[in-house]
Amino acid sequence: ALAWLTWTLASYRALPFERTTMLVVLAMMLVGAAVIAWFQRAELLAFLRARWKLLVGIELIYLAFFALDLTIRYGNPDLWHQWFGGEKPMDFAYLNAVTKTTYFPAYNPWFEGGFINYYYFGQVISATLVKLSGIVPEVAYNLLLPMFFAMTASGAFGVAYNLASQNSKTCPEHVEGFKIQNSTDGLGISNFDDFGRTNSQISNSLCPFLAGLLAVVLVLIIGNLGQVGVLFKGLTDLGQSHGGGGIGGGVFAWLGGSEIPVAIGNWYWTATRVIPDTINEIPFFTFVYADLHAHLMSLPFALAGLAIAAHAVLNRAQLKWYDLGIAAMVLGALRAINTWDYPTYLALIGSAMVLGYFANYRSLITDDRSLLTDHWSLITDHWSLITDNSSLITDHRSLITDNSPFNWSELIQRYLWFIVLAFVQVAVVVIPTNAAGVRITLDMAIYILVVLFAFAFGLAQFGLRLDPRRVGWDLGWRMIGLVALSVVFYWPYIINYGTAYTSVELWKDDRTTLTDYLVVHGIFLFLTATYLIILAVNKSARTLNASSETVAPRSFLDGWLVYVLPALAVLEVGLVFLGLHVFALVVPLVAIAAWILFDRETATMHRFLALLLLAALLLTLMVEVVTLKGDIGRMNTVFKFYLQAWVFFAVADASGVAIVVRALWFHDVKTDAVTGQTTVGDSPALQTLKAAWWGLAALLIFAGLLYPAFAGWAKVNDRFIMKSPAGLNGLDYLQEAIYNTHDRNIALNQDYQALQWLRENIKGSPVILEANDGLYHWGNRVSIITGLPTVIGWDWHTKQQYSLLPGELIDQRIRDVRTIYETSDPAEALDRLRHYNVSLVYVGPLEHAVYPAADFAKFDAMAAAGALSKVYDKDGVKIYALSEKVAQAVK
Repeated sequence: ALAWLTWTLASYRALPFERTTMLVVLAMMLVGAAVIAWFQRAELLAFLRARWKLLVGIELIYLAFFALDLTIRYGNPDLWHQWFGGEKPMDFAYLNAVTKTTYFPAYNPWFEGGFINYYYFGQVISATLVKLSGIVPEVAYNLLLPMFFAMTASGAFGVAYNLASQNSKTCPEHVEGFKIQNSTDGLGISNFDDFGRTNSQISNSLCPFLAGLLAVVLVLIIGNLGQVGVLFKGLTDLGQSHGGGGIGGGVFAWLGGSEIPVAIGNWYWTATRVIPDTINEIPFFTFVYADLHAHLMSLPFALAGLAIAAHAVLNRAQLKWYDLGIAAMVLGALRAINTWDYPTYLALIGSAMVLGYFANYRSLITDDRSLLTDHWSLITDHWSLITDNSSLITDHRSLITDNSPFNWSELIQRYLWFIVLAFVQVAVVVIPTNAAGVRITLDMAIYILVVLFAFAFGLAQFGLRLDPRRVGWDLGWRMIGLVALSVVFYWPYIINYGTAYTSVELWKDDRTTLTDYLVVHGIFLFLTATYLIILAVNKSARTLNASSETVAPRSFLDGWLVYVLPALAVLEVGLVFLGLHVFALVVPLVAIAAWILFDRETATMHRFLALLLLAALLLTLMVEVVTLKGDIGRMNTVFKFYLQAWVFFAVADASGVAIVVRALWFHDVKTDAVTGQTTVGDSPALQTLKAAWWGLAALLIFAGLLYPAFAGWAKVNDRFIMKSPAGLNGLDYLQEAIYNTHDRNIALNQDYQALQWLRENIKGSPVILEANDGLYHWGNRVSIITGLPTVIGWDWHTKQQYSLLPGELIDQRIRDVRTIYETSDPAEALDRLRHYNVSLVYVGPLEHAVYPAADFAKFDAMAAAGALSKVYDKDGVKIYALSEKVAQAVK
């Protein structure tokens, strides 16, 4: 909130993006919070007394994970690496530029004269903390990473804890095999453990907490199965080098002290590049690799989006105005931090609102005159209008059952009204934004999809009892309000952001092999299949929570399994025949998840988990069909959507694991029909099944934990200079590093001293000229470390971010930079310097290496002639200032 308020004020040029503004805003927030706390002190104190242990536990989780990532950063704080430097240079450049920005949009340090045309709000959040704390950016960078890591851990724990709490509120009283009696959750589990404690005693106290911890592990810690391949190959090679013993010999050699022959970077890199020509990044790699990139900073907000979706479901979409405001704030933040996440989470929150809305279904299937609302609570002895309760509620199902056939004519007429309303709702948002020059076609497309899902879902539950006009009014306006507020809150970002990457195209090249797919998603598929199958087997998911909330009228989907199962079998055969093995594996899980989602007698919470799993599965299939037009193949498409699917899988599987664990841990309970005596014990087949499940689960979890075990160690030891001192200053490595480029060894300390001088002695943000040496090299180090704008930065990044501009414009800037350094004509150099509004010219060892034919003597001649002023000359680095700008640029 502090970052957003300060950014908003600076975006509308009301107040500058400075520490004073932040302190004023923070003080106002504290005063407001204190006033609210005072008026609600009784509720707050009651909440603290009731939940203080949980609150302390969450804080300990935050501190523990902050300390974990801080330990890794302390072991390797370097903000660049010659081989595995990643996106840290761009991230650090943008962080420094945003920190130096006074008003928004922020200037672009890699494109003189332009502003950052990128989803940069994560840098705004980070820069707010940098400016407020006064910590230098190279240290703050290594504190921000643990902060986002710990925030993600807290978010994952919170969402899973609350969802699992819904799982464990009620437990079965009696189970015989898969047949459930007197069960409110239909989990097929027993009532006692080996110590005689009741299942509810255990689940209510431990299951939510354990589910929360498991969510943290699945979201942040565990890796995919790719590390198994790395370790297997390394041990095999080690064994062969020790007498041809194969992997067994390798294991013995390793235990004997031999080093596994794997390049140190491969321990954390290889498992994230499983599928050829794509990025299969996992969250632990994201934080270990330590790029302060958009997808990293969006993770806590993505989990906040999941929390909002869960809130909408568990509170039956009875969202207050402030709920919609918070949801819009989070959605807008996702758009401005990592735009890839925005459509997915808008669709998810919208779908969750649909689930919550129909969980409160009695407002749809009864008239306003009906007394049967709020879970039948009005049908009690306290209501004098109901004179004969026994006759009215003996079979309340009959009050809402409709066995009459569908009247399609009536249905179409009612939907015509909805279409008119939908057009009105869309127009309310689209017309003003289009008038302001912003198109929100994607937002409206998602709105339409969510509303279509709402009506499909409603028809599946209530048939002709569904009133499309009422749904369109109640739910449609909430969705429109959500979209509109998210646009309004982040309007300064939206109005200044433009991209050509706005469409998709069919993917026609090689698809993911089944082996690679299982390597990436195998752990989650195992947990997902277990959870879904347990729900499906237990009375086909139709006795789940049967007494709690829904007995719906007949719909046109009744009996659909008779048609779907044969069609699914035919589809599976066809997919295998066509070689679409990933689809053949996933489609049955999609079908089960969809079945649970649309099953009207399944508890709403289970439906929400099914929705998350369905979304995750479909995201992994979507990238097999389409890719973003303009992407490098489908590299980023797979990367971004796989990461979203990872979070969905992790939270849903962890939340449902309480069900899975209880179903496969507690013993079966059998009651003798004659004597009524209860015995506890499993059949041999069931014992074998449970043992097999636990064995496979343990094996998969162990395999997944190999990644953090080796990757964390490797990253700490993969320094620019091996065995460098630990610390948190990300630039300390420059003082001793030697970098070889263009057949020259460059002592980076020469640049380090000059860059420190620039940071201490340059006023404002004048443009500086420096060497451009391509992607992921030492070029542009001045703009990276100081945040000063340069003529042109990394070319491909700039072309992507300025995709609406012709690429030739970027290429011309690169040629002009070369010309300025290489020309022998001072007049030509000065003319181009003025064209790009350059104030400072940097000439260091890298410029000599990149431009060996350059006439650097001309700069001294220009200084002697008065066109330039030499403001720095030390250890092989010279910095010149244009004479007409020296007073403006140099303190």
